[in-house]
Amino acid sequence: MMNSAPVPLPDPNPTPVLVVEDIASVQHVYMAQLQKMGLVPHSAENTRQAMALFAQHPYPLVLLDLMLPDGDGMDLIAQMRAEAPHTQIIVITAERMAERAVTAMRAGVFDYLTKPVSEPRLQSAINRALAQIRGQRASGSPSPGAVGAFIGQSEQMAALYDRIRQTATSDASVLIVGESGTGKEICAEAIHRLSPRAGNPFVVFDCSAIRADRFESELFGHMRGALPGAISDHAGAAIRADGGTLFLDKLTELDPALQGKLLRFLQNQKVRPVGSPTERQVDLRILSASDIPQQDAVEQGKLRADLLYRLCVVALHIPPLRERCEDIGPLAEHFLRKFAAQEQRGFTTIPEQTLHRLQTALWPGNVRELMNMIRSAVILNDGDALTLDMLPQISEPPAQNDTPLDALAAFDGESLAQIERRIIEYRLARNDQSVPQTARGLQVAPSTLYRKLETWRATEE
Repeated sequence: MMNSAPVPLPDPNPTPVLVVEDIASVQHVYMAQLQKMGLVPHSAENTRQAMALFAQHPYPLVLLDLMLPDGDGMDLIAQMRAEAPHTQIIVITAERMAERAVTAMRAGVFDYLTKPVSEPRLQSAINRALAQIRGQRASGSPSPGAVGAFIGQSEQMAALYDRIRQTATSDASVLIVGESGTGKEICAEAIHRLSPRAGNPFVVFDCSAIRADRFESELFGHMRGALPGAISDHAGAAIRADGGTLFLDKLTELDPALQGKLLRFLQNQKVRPVGSPTERQVDLRILSASDIPQQDAVEQGKLRADLLYRLCVVALHIPPLRERCEDIGPLAEHFLRKFAAQEQRGFTTIPEQTLHRLQTALWPGNVRELMNMIRSAVILNDGDALTLDMLPQISEPPAQNDTPLDALAAFDGESLAQIERRIIEYRLARNDQSVPQTARGLQVAPSTLYRKLETWRATEE
């Protein structure tokens, strides 16, 4: 008698999965597929049931329909991500709007599928999500995972996530500093979503897009007839954000003449719409963002020092992409999945050669540049793998010195303290004497450099 193939043992710790779907027949199909895969499905038919179950057990995997009878699934995503940032959420919905898909992916969902979804397609998405969950468990870091729509588990980003969580519980003003394209608005929204104000508005006020003569109208609002063309009352950003968070983006691009008006508002949080005889008290948390380090912005005359003190109780620095190259792979794969689904392309993998090229690029435009490059490649090509020839021109890394020992000969005969001083003074000169910028490049605290400079000055007097 022939021996039959061995029967695989059941998983002793099967993964629980929450299915949020209001159509009973569709819900049963998903649950049957999950059971066939050896998973343990639980079901909810609306947002209230889903959050009640999720509060009892933060599921590692959720299948979610966005169109629910008692609310918007996007709100549910925000609540779940705030409660358990490591949870993998797969959206399965009849909505085919590209904007909706992009919004969901930015909110941190793992995948976005449109109905009807085939069984192989659903199983593929689930298996990839389970692989992500197993990777988190193996690294021992599921709970401190990414916050909001951030992607990446590098040491620098893990430290940022910790600071965001610590900051979110306070009502203190936060200044978010980072190069263009690093995700400052994503950071601000993550703070808001994790804060006690999460159920109230998050309003973005773009300081670079405001004309001087429209500043008060856009920030404080105006009454009908108060301005040319004002045919109705207009609620400004401060009033729309009442009870929630006001995010002042591109702060250093605000005309210095207007910074005084902003400061007066921040001191008492009272709003008088243009044309109104009365003031209105608002309750806001203020977050702001700058592409320029805070001290540099003051020294360059782009930010008033008294406004900085008001807005920068806590400073958060977002590292540029070139300083966390281990996050480039997960980011590129995320963008490839998102845009392949959006553009109906067949891409599923990034070969090692392509990934290596992405990881060695400079990325002056940071995550936004990487996202746009992947999107361009997906739009103009199709296939299973994103090959190197599909990528547009990538910024080249600097040429390597072939004779590093010759370069070190310049330090021959000098003490370690002398070499350290020469390097610091060289980097300061390269950075226009900016201590914060030099400190970040040398990976030391600015206070360390200030102490050394003071010591050197004292010995020369």
